[in-house]
Amino acid sequence: MDIATDALQKQRRQSRLGFLNGRLPLWIIIFFVLPASSSCIAQEQDQKASHVDNKKESQQRSTNKGRENREQKKTQTDGKEDLVRLSKTEEIWINNKTKEVIIGGVVCLRKGYLEMFACPDETKEHESIVAVQCSAKMAHAALLAIGAKNGKPVEFYPEYRAATGDEIEVTIVYKDADGKEKKVRAQEWIQNVKTKKSMEHPWVFGGSGFWKEETTGEEYYHGDTGYFICVSNFSIATLDIPVESTDLDDELLYQAFTEKIPPKRTKVQLILRVKKKTTKIENQEESKSQETLKEKVDKTEIKQTGSTEEKTTSIKKVEKHVEENKGREEDQRQIADGENHKVYTDLESVPEKYRFFGEYLGKMPDTGGRDAIPAGLEIGTQLVILGKEEIGVTGYGDGLPGREGKHEKFGMIQGAMSFTGKLKLDAAKNLPLKGQAEGTVMLFTKRGTLEGYMNKTRITTHPKIHRKSSTEGEKPPKEGLLLFGKDTNHFSESKLFKEQYLLPGTSTKEKFGDHTLHIEFMIPLKPTAPKMERAKSGILLQGRYKLHLIDSFGWGPEKKGCGAIGGNAPRLNLSYPPLSWQTFDIDFKGARYDKSGKKIENAKVTIKQNGTLIHEDLELTETSEEGEKEGPTKGPLVLQKCDDPILYRNIWVVEK
Repeated sequence: MDIATDALQKQRRQSRLGFLNGRLPLWIIIFFVLPASSSCIAQEQDQKASHVDNKKESQQRSTNKGRENREQKKTQTDGKEDLVRLSKTEEIWINNKTKEVIIGGVVCLRKGYLEMFACPDETKEHESIVAVQCSAKMAHAALLAIGAKNGKPVEFYPEYRAATGDEIEVTIVYKDADGKEKKVRAQEWIQNVKTKKSMEHPWVFGGSGFWKEETTGEEYYHGDTGYFICVSNFSIATLDIPVESTDLDDELLYQAFTEKIPPKRTKVQLILRVKKKTTKIENQEESKSQETLKEKVDKTEIKQTGSTEEKTTSIKKVEKHVEENKGREEDQRQIADGENHKVYTDLESVPEKYRFFGEYLGKMPDTGGRDAIPAGLEIGTQLVILGKEEIGVTGYGDGLPGREGKHEKFGMIQGAMSFTGKLKLDAAKNLPLKGQAEGTVMLFTKRGTLEGYMNKTRITTHPKIHRKSSTEGEKPPKEGLLLFGKDTNHFSESKLFKEQYLLPGTSTKEKFGDHTLHIEFMIPLKPTAPKMERAKSGILLQGRYKLHLIDSFGWGPEKKGCGAIGGNAPRLNLSYPPLSWQTFDIDFKGARYDKSGKKIENAKVTIKQNGTLIHEDLELTETSEEGEKEGPTKGPLVLQKCDDPILYRNIWVVEK
């Protein structure tokens, strides 16, 4: 066991994420070294167990013979002597006798929509019910060790192909509040949003995937980024459901089945085993049954419509008519509302073809010299909806703006929207990334990944990410004043959205001179609006100096973009996607005047957007036309009135 453990630990040190596909030494370790070493463990455990059992036996003989028999029986059925731990630092075991993988974890979510059932710790806990204390790569290795065969992950291009592989049963073991052990199928904790019933579909061992960083030679396993046991299709999932499932599909949208799940942080064990395959005779009988059922359906269709061809044609005509009228109804509703562009304040109400907007992050693969972008470079991608039928994709080298690095901007590719349940952009036909080859296609799949194809060959997969400001939720210091938390006592003529968020068109009753301001805001989505007609408003410092708020996600820094002030563009465009909570942290110093009323020093401001500096000691030489005239007096914080529902929360100030 020492040899196996050392080898496993060495592999973990080489790469936290890397190895897979039966090509690396770990599989040799598991299949050849581990069985031999497990015998040593079994002997050692037998010796320890024997010593303990002898002591117990002596005590029990003097007390209760029946109790002795029960304890012995329990010891026999526990099967602990068959467990082999695969890592000193990860909670994962193999039961050689029952051919099971046992993984330790905790409940991390009881309420909310799901993308995964289980994820490795510190990855996707906000979208998973269980956080496991092991890597997905180690679970993959363990499944192979018990004889499971992996197939292929889901594919979306050029057409949908479900994940394949052995079906894996997942059982949850935990103790309830009374200390009683419980065992349930993992599907019981997952609720179909539409039917309100537990998930019916199984999981299959797709196997995720890996890529190599050419500069270091390290291999990275995609499943370790959070995609371990998924309920929405991901092409990088270790275990996936073998049917088309996404947050865009009302039929297969899942959430946590809250009333069935124990409290958060409850310790659990997941038991993974390969489902017993049916025999050839059973498969033949099932096939005959399906054929008989199909014959009955066909006969019914012929009887009802004369032929299946007529029925299919009729259905297509109805679907086309409904689709055409949907568009007309939407246009009529927008006109009736007195607006040309629909505004959305939550993702659930956004039409499915627009939901792919956001940020994606991954590393450039080796394209064999077909691309000028070097292999291994971290690539950030921002997808922007530019209109009813157009999208824009902005690429960055060295990651997304706001992270350390040069963030070389490759420019925005704009192109026609091609939507068939997934979003496709033919990059080579539009404004190309530098060095881009012909046949390059970007495919945005089911809100989960950006897949890059070159001449119909997939070369990369980048997961979608959801960034969070480092100052989001920050509380005011003791000397600070909370202007808006739950009530609106500090604002005049204020209105709330959904009784919890402050709307524009209000100002503080207090006035401020030099001060520090923290404010959190969310900009709604207007997907069909032109660039400068997207959701926008402004924050007037001292009621004079306008800090611009606008959906400028995906664009460059501009003088009227988000974070611009006094005609000055921000250093970087740090805007998150619309419908994301963002922050401004502002240090403001008012203009200085002498005794005669002459201005002797301009106002200055330092601003961080989403935790990153965008202005430093910037002199403000002009005030806003919508604000008050510049002067030596203090002024209020004004949330400028606008037609769009910009939302605000957690506003506080510290006077200097």
